[in-house]
Amino acid sequence: MNIKKISELDEQINSLLDKIENVSAEELESDELVSSLLEYVKDRQFLVGELLSNENDQVELTLAYELSHLFSARATKLLRHRQDLINLSKSNKRKIDAYKNISSDR
Repeated sequence: MNIKKISELDEQINSLLDKIENVSAEELESDELVSSLLEYVKDRQFLVGELLSNENDQVELTLAYELSHLFSARATKLLRHRQDLINLSKSNKRKIDAYKNISSDR
């Protein structure tokens, strides 16, 4: 039963990661998607923990472990990309402010 729930959560996590990749970091929807992702990951971790207690589910546990690493890699890549975008946005804002100051001094 847990395997089915984990599979459903895996699909939802993949879907959320896809959506997050396609939403601008500045949009409010991005924060909501990340919050939902955290909830699904928490639920998934709980179910995987239950798998650990059952020795008969070793194949499923191995699959869940591999998927956990895949999700982690995707989330880390997304995090780095978003951080780069935010840093670039801040840098561009500083440049614009500097040009405005130069222009106003003329």
